[in-house]
Amino acid sequence: MAGGFTCNCVSGYTGDGVTCSDIDECEDALKCDQVNADCSNVEGGFDCSCKVGYNSSDGGVKCFEVHECDLELD
Repeated sequence: MAGGFTCNCVSGYTGDGVTCSDIDECEDALKCDQVNADCSNVEGGFDCSCKVGYNSSDGGVKCFEVHECDLELD
């Protein structure tokens, strides 16, 4: 398109490039651990947080149970 331009929505948004709206990534069941984490939709993205008693090394995508008795506490 000579002399024209194209608008696009930035990552995390959908639309025609002129009007963009936030995508609710939490609707995708594969974003966070579905059993042991909660997903929070934020503008342009999402946050996963493990439930109490669980921890993660990947931001809540996969949460594992914390065994408090195995922890070496001072």
